[in-house]
Amino acid sequence: MFGMLTLRKYPERSLDSFALTGLVEQSILQYVGFSAAGATIDEKAEILFLGQLSVTAVVLGVIFSITNTFRPFPDDVFRYDVKEPFKLQNGWLLWAGIGLFGAVISIALVGAAMTYLNGAPPEREKDSLVLLLPLIGSSTLSTAYLVGITGVLAPILEETVFRGFLMVSLTKWFPTPVCVILSAAVFAFAHLTPDQFPQLFVLGVALGFTYAQTRNLLAPITIHAFWNSGVILLLTFLQQVHKSWKRKNPTRRLGNKTKIMPLWQERSGAPRTTNQECDKDIEKDLIK
Repeated sequence: MFGMLTLRKYPERSLDSFALTGLVEQSILQYVGFSAAGATIDEKAEILFLGQLSVTAVVLGVIFSITNTFRPFPDDVFRYDVKEPFKLQNGWLLWAGIGLFGAVISIALVGAAMTYLNGAPPEREKDSLVLLLPLIGSSTLSTAYLVGITGVLAPILEETVFRGFLMVSLTKWFPTPVCVILSAAVFAFAHLTPDQFPQLFVLGVALGFTYAQTRNLLAPITIHAFWNSGVILLLTFLQQVHKSWKRKNPTRRLGNKTKIMPLWQERSGAPRTTNQECDKDIEKDLIK
């Protein structure tokens, strides 16, 4: 996700993901007096969405301008066709489902193999999703913005660049399987997360072969969208479960500390511990 890559390397300048749009955005934000430090969660999510939208528009505009000299294109180049989604030979929605299923299984196997070889799950670097965790599930609006970024704009941009432009261009010199592998490698490398390179490479291969089968960019875009937005929605669900659990397990404030009521005490109907009793317990612990 080009608009979010710089969030990992330069979180304080996450809007400068593309040279031209970054300068324009920075100038506009300074002009209107926007300050990230004083912005609300929804405002930060909105700025990220607008930043990704501008990057998507500019990059796609540049690509289409460059390739415009080669028009007219063959019917299967830069093709976004919603017709015949379930056609057995090249239905975009059918093969998106097949590709997504294959990607999930393959990535799970790669993850298991890496865990077995390393003896433990590899440590994850702070990628864009980790840095976006404070925005996920904070509100309906911020979640909607993030789904728009990861589930709509990023898939359209990345699949047009890596499959529609790069992979198709490589077919001039290499056979299709080689083009799939090369474009998948560039796709994985572009995310700047070396620890996740194998999984991203496998995902890129699944996206490439799906596009090669359908010659319709809607197929890899759909896989990419479900993959990205699925992670966001899952994290949102887990955060809501966590908040619900906290509401069902009351806490008592003790100065600057919080003591959680034991579950056995809550379930057995035992009388709740008073603040004074909690203070005595803490004093006993300190004496010991």
